[in-house]
Amino acid sequence: MSLAVVGPLGTFVENHLAERARLRARERAIRAETELALLSTTVLPAIAKSLDALRRDLRIR
Repeated sequence: MSLAVVGPLGTFVENHLAERARLRARERAIRAETELALLSTTVLPAIAKSLDALRRDLRIR
């Protein structure tokens, strides 16, 4: 294979790998944002409610 083919082929492969990495990073960010939104609307309020109840119980005793 000639050098005239190897250079552009290497660039193509590098660009392809970089684009795949960008897409994976974007997908991970979207998934993390979704999970954080779910956490803040479901789990965190329940924990806050439980901690508030515990705080009230400890004051009474």
